[in-house]
Parts: sequence; C-alpha cells; structure tokens
Amino acid sequence: MKRRYKAMNIMLVIGVSLWIIETVFFLIRDGWHMKAISSEEQMLDYISETFINIGIILFASMLLSIVKMFVNAKTTEISVEP
Repeated sequence: MKRRYKAMNIMLVIGVSLWIIETVFFLIRDGWHMKAISSEEQMLDYISETFINIGIILFASMLLSIVKMFVNAKTTEISVEP
C-alpha cells in the first residue's frame, strides 16, 4: 500500500504541476481562452490528464484495499464469536 501511496502522490504532483505550468504558459502566450486552441496545448492537456487519472485510479485502489481490510476484520470478529 505504501508503494501505491507514493506512486499516487508522484502522479498527482506531476499532473497538477504540469497542468499549472502549461496553463500559465498558454495564458501568457495566447491570452484567455476557453478551449485548447493549439495542438501543443491539447497534447499537454492530455498528458497532464493522464497523470491525474492514474493518480485517481491509484487512490481508488487504495480505498478499496482499506475497505477490504475493514471487511476482513469485521468477518474475522464475527466468526471468532461463539
């Protein structure tokens, strides 16, 4: 679980950092706009979204592991009682 936590943190930090950097860069270069207007911006958006999505998936898998531990602990408690 520690390895997933570290990987999740790395993915989220890289994704959010890349998103902030590219947003600031393209705001300065192209000005305010609602959609990505250049292919470079679309590509960087896709890359940062991928990092963030991987981080979210790792977070969800960690939550499922924690729920699984609680369920196993509850079933162990129930089965131990006479």
